[in-house]
Amino acid sequence: MSLGTQEKIKWYRTPVEKPVMKKLMERSDAKGLIQCLSILALSVATGTLTFWSSLHWPWWITVLLVYLHGTIFVFHGAHAAIHELSHGTPFKTKWLSNFFYGLFGFI
Repeated sequence: MSLGTQEKIKWYRTPVEKPVMKKLMERSDAKGLIQCLSILALSVATGTLTFWSSLHWPWWITVLLVYLHGTIFVFHGAHAAIHELSHGTPFKTKWLSNFFYGLFGFI
């Protein structure tokens, strides 16, 4: 392929009917709160367990818990939340999206 030409990328798109896609894409304050608060709760729980472990358990358990906490928070928590919140998709109410976007960005 030469530098001046571009090849069109052939993305696979899963066939989903428009009414189904519309239902899947609905914004909901309740669902958004459940998702954001569960991410925060899981992060606080694993962070607290990690801290407690550093005072009471052997060092290698603490290292494993630090890894678990970091993995959960970065890959399943804050990073995913910030990505979706930057699009404004989880919440129906704009100020909730902005609040949690700022909160996760700060954390």
